[in-house]
Amino acid sequence: MFWNKLKWSQVPGCFERHLQRREGNALFPIERRKVSRAEVTTAQERDQRDQDRFIATVKRLGADLEDSEARNPGSTVRDSSYLKKVQDLLEEAASIGGGRVQNAIRILEPIEENMIQNLNRSMPAATELLQEATALSMTARNTFLAQSTRKDTPMLPEEEIPSILSEDFETISFFGFLSRKFPRFKPCESDIKEHLDAAIKQGFDRERAKALLTAWNSWPS
Repeated sequence: MFWNKLKWSQVPGCFERHLQRREGNALFPIERRKVSRAEVTTAQERDQRDQDRFIATVKRLGADLEDSEARNPGSTVRDSSYLKKVQDLLEEAASIGGGRVQNAIRILEPIEENMIQNLNRSMPAATELLQEATALSMTARNTFLAQSTRKDTPMLPEEEIPSILSEDFETISFFGFLSRKFPRFKPCESDIKEHLDAAIKQGFDRERAKALLTAWNSWPS
């Protein structure tokens, strides 16, 4: 019925996004496929609180940067501790999600790039270390990785595989790459195949399952 239709946010946060994964999804257990309007409302409110807290933190950092620049022009782009603060915020942003956070990301990323360029010029000997630290930060900003590793993640441990397989092909491919690069990484390809086979027996589309497995194995080498 139309009156029972769930109302999703245009850009969902972490908790709402997981409800979207679960709703009517044959990759999840039957008891987890039904999502109520009350659950959606609660998730949206929780995401909103996370976004409010995050925006307040970004504003405090902005004030700190302005104050430092007023006292010592150029100090913020030559101090690696400020870059670390910006990168930590970008990683936190990925774990929260939501439209307001996306707007903050668009502000923070150019600041990060400016800091990196200035640090490379002022400390050329540290360029390689800076690149490594930034690469690690970029990996940590993978939205699914950031949200699944939150201490309060809405994803149950047993929902890791269906949650990954509910993401876009690029994210699925990225995790497939990680599983091949790190032998102890879980889930591995056999885990994915086993889950898809079980889902097919419960009515999951066979061609869709084939496409998901292809995505898992398609990250460029």
